[in-house]
Amino acid sequence: MRENIDLKNIGRKIAQVKAGLLRKASTRDTKQLWQLLKRTNNWSKRSHANTADTAMSADSLNSYFAGIATDPNYSADAISDAVRDAESQQSQSRDNISDFHPYSADYIAIVLQHTSNTAPGPGGIPAWVYKALAAQISGIVSSLINYSISQSLAPIAWRCAQITPVAKTNPVTGPSDFRPISVTPILSRLTERLIVHDYLLPCLKPELFCDQYAYKPTGSTTCALIDFTHRIHTMLENNNYVRCVFIDYSRAFDMIDHLILIRKLTALQVPIFIIKWLVSFLSGRTQTTCLNYDRSASAKINRSIIQGSGVGPILYIMFAFDLKPLDLLNILLKYADDSTLLCPENTGTSVELEMAHIIEWAKTNKLLLNLLKTKEMVFHRPNPRRIMFPDKLQDIERVSEFKLLGVLFQTDFRFSDYISTLVTICNQRLYLLTQLKKQGLKLAETDNVFKSIILTKLIYALPVLFGYLTEHQIDQINSVFRKARKWQLTTDEYDIVAIAEKLRYDLFQQSKCVTHCINHLYTPSQNTSIMGLRQRGHNFFIPTIKYVHNSKGFLVQCLQKYR
Repeated sequence: MRENIDLKNIGRKIAQVKAGLLRKASTRDTKQLWQLLKRTNNWSKRSHANTADTAMSADSLNSYFAGIATDPNYSADAISDAVRDAESQQSQSRDNISDFHPYSADYIAIVLQHTSNTAPGPGGIPAWVYKALAAQISGIVSSLINYSISQSLAPIAWRCAQITPVAKTNPVTGPSDFRPISVTPILSRLTERLIVHDYLLPCLKPELFCDQYAYKPTGSTTCALIDFTHRIHTMLENNNYVRCVFIDYSRAFDMIDHLILIRKLTALQVPIFIIKWLVSFLSGRTQTTCLNYDRSASAKINRSIIQGSGVGPILYIMFAFDLKPLDLLNILLKYADDSTLLCPENTGTSVELEMAHIIEWAKTNKLLLNLLKTKEMVFHRPNPRRIMFPDKLQDIERVSEFKLLGVLFQTDFRFSDYISTLVTICNQRLYLLTQLKKQGLKLAETDNVFKSIILTKLIYALPVLFGYLTEHQIDQINSVFRKARKWQLTTDEYDIVAIAEKLRYDLFQQSKCVTHCINHLYTPSQNTSIMGLRQRGHNFFIPTIKYVHNSKGFLVQCLQKYR
């Protein structure tokens, strides 16, 4: 009996300590709020890594990553020759030094003040130091950046990256289950972002990059999914089915060949002094890996565009810009290294030929397709009659469901499995919130957490999905909101219909701008406005839809509703 009493007292004390801990949480300090939440037993921890159960060490993992990012046939002389060729092509029309406009100390001070709270990377100087001392060090930093860019030289310290391995699977069984995120020093990332904004983004010609939705202004997964669904519905107006191939590359960022990259940057007319700076930045690189508080020895690499660097993502989309379908009736959509091929039933070039072309492109550019993860789906109208579906692609699995950019697609666009899974996950997170509330977390803080881990998940890609949702599915989502309100986990009343309407309207208004990434999907119509009639909401052509199912996409619904 005495032991039972002691156990009850101990449990009561533990509950009191936890409650006192969470009462300290405040929305005014979100970093502290999340730190306190992660200290509770209820909060699920990311499993990067169940590495304790494997034989991996920081050194072995770093050797594995370095092996992928190393080309045994690398030639520094070939790189130098490619740079000279680029310089000779631009010498007559471009003065590579005068094109650089030095950054003032005042401008760099503003940039430093807006440094995000990010990982310090090699060197260990935290972001808050740059923010706090922005005015005092801006002169030195601006001189360093100006000298580096004007002379096309990246400091040696900027050519070392610190890798944080992020688990792709649970549990982790080997090195291939990790994604290497390379972190460069903060000053390096700051300089990289300046180069991207001022010199690389202007080279993204709209006609060459309209199929790419990552790492560019206005680009997003939602916009990529809007294009994806719109293209399929457009094809299904005149075809019984659309064949879709979800293409997967093996370690695409880590296998980028620098010589090929230089030639593509030259073709895109990137200024020669920027090409030289990038060559300096990518040459002679080293990396270390941190795993379970253990840091590996340094290893050399001679390819890769450094996944996690400020310049790496845009270099990848510039590297892949020339991958286009063979036939104008076929579509190839890209989001970073995720590529999706769409081929209608009636096309001049078959899926087989398009895939052979993509495989050959990958081989020429020294990339490797992962055919085990590459999948095919055949989209069709609901309740198809007398459709003879095509034979399967060789070595590629045909599936009835596939998760693209976080959304689970079915061949008939019903989204029943996706919504059910989504609601189940959100209900589990509601239970987590109730446990945190019992431990002392106040309403304002539970509301903040609710918006972060539940509301954001429910509204992800909502402009794309809303047109397909049934009344039952809408009620499923709203049931999550009703529970949250009933259990006093949030201060607001939410309705998924009202949220969707606002998100769709806002995105449609933004996309009317010619610089928006989905604006190219609209067809301008002749201005038919007559004096005395109300002003139209847009000046785009409204397509005629034969099949009701094809009218559920974002573009058609917005064009019809906001006309």
